[in-house]
Amino acid sequence: MVLGQLAEELEDMVEAKRRHHRFLKRVEAGGGEKLPHKLPEVMINSGTAMLDKSRLIWKENRRVLELPQVEFRRLLEVVIKNPVGVKYIAGLFGEISNLLSEENRFLKRHLPFMREISRRGVSSVGEGDNAGGIAGLMGELPGFISTLDKDVEMATKMLREISLRRGNIASVGVLGFGEISSVLELTREEEDLGGWGREGRMAFKKMPPFPSQRDADRYLEAYYENNRIFRDAGLNLPPQGARALPREDGSVTIFDTQKRVEPEAIGSTVIRKVSDEEGVKLFRLVLGEIKKIALYDRGNPGLDLGIDAQISNWYIEGYDPDRPEIIGDEKLWYLDTTTPLFRVDGKEQLDPEVFMQSVPFFIRWIVRWLFLQDVLDRYYDYRLDVRDLIANIIKEGRPDIVPQLIEEANRFFAEGMEDFKYSPLTSKEIKSYYREDRLIWIIFQSARRIDKFITEKIRRRPYSFRLPDKIGLFTGLSKKKKGLE
Repeated sequence: MVLGQLAEELEDMVEAKRRHHRFLKRVEAGGGEKLPHKLPEVMINSGTAMLDKSRLIWKENRRVLELPQVEFRRLLEVVIKNPVGVKYIAGLFGEISNLLSEENRFLKRHLPFMREISRRGVSSVGEGDNAGGIAGLMGELPGFISTLDKDVEMATKMLREISLRRGNIASVGVLGFGEISSVLELTREEEDLGGWGREGRMAFKKMPPFPSQRDADRYLEAYYENNRIFRDAGLNLPPQGARALPREDGSVTIFDTQKRVEPEAIGSTVIRKVSDEEGVKLFRLVLGEIKKIALYDRGNPGLDLGIDAQISNWYIEGYDPDRPEIIGDEKLWYLDTTTPLFRVDGKEQLDPEVFMQSVPFFIRWIVRWLFLQDVLDRYYDYRLDVRDLIANIIKEGRPDIVPQLIEEANRFFAEGMEDFKYSPLTSKEIKSYYREDRLIWIIFQSARRIDKFITEKIRRRPYSFRLPDKIGLFTGLSKKKKGLE
């Protein structure tokens, strides 16, 4: 094992424990006067989940405990040159190991009872021999939760120390930054990854800061569930994950990670390189992916599934930039997985207020009042998704193929999505929408520049966001040159 692999395993363990901690707090809170005769309803209804989460913690703890402390110290000495730093981190690892052992002793005592709950179901819970198991489990649960708290806190501190002190084993670059977040590239040295090679090139998308760990946990739950739904619907997603970094002020920064793909094969680059006919083929492929989402949404009552289908969110597998062509049967990968867009029984699973933090304080009220709901709703209306996709292709410099795209979209509505009864798109509608959307973002970015000036120059505080370049004045709306009408 190498230090980089161990650090990643520890990060995964910490994230799993954070999610399990929230569940256990609900179990603890639901106990009340029912003890010792009955289990809380949340545990009865989620007995299998309780067992699976506990097994996962047991397994992750065992993997870490199998590493001797002497071996861990040796790994540290390979990449950390400061002996004091090595001693301090090794000491943290020793304390963490003691906490992991304590957690596993609790799990060893109570996993058989959890298996019984999962196997026999609700009818047996609280009856006969199980009463003692309930009392023992619930009696020791507060201590176990406290140990988890200490474990997560110390593991987070140790990972932060390793990250700060380790040597030159990674390089970081800026891939880009947009209206809401920045995207970084991390390239790790091959020896630190055990021969992982080019798989070490990861993209890290920095999300807006979350006010608390609770807010961050809610986002992570929605993030992982949304990606699961996308896969069930048939979308191809690159390898990905998320990392949460607590800050001293109590807020949490989250980096969504994703295997970096070649930028030359991303749709926004490809659409500029290919012929008119091939551009329409690429558009047709994206329509096929939208249809997967629409059909999955229709087949799952109570679920509303949205997608941001703009052309820059798709990677074309097998595309050769030296021979720029689209055949029409390429496999697409969906890249924009960081903003969960799904509703359960009409309730948005992502709190939109999280992303309001990037909005300047002096216009937040008007954004909430006039724009927020409209912006969210457009991702759940697949006709509007297609309209936005065409407008985005104009932005990418291909207004010349818009008439063909409109024709293709209307054929798609009539023949591929006829049950949805969508009205046809028109050139006038596309043009009006593009102008409106562009104007909104120009105003928004101007306001953010004012906000940045006030924050840094007057309030003397750091500004938490990177600002993109100004949106160009190119509109692609000349009827004569661009053929929109």
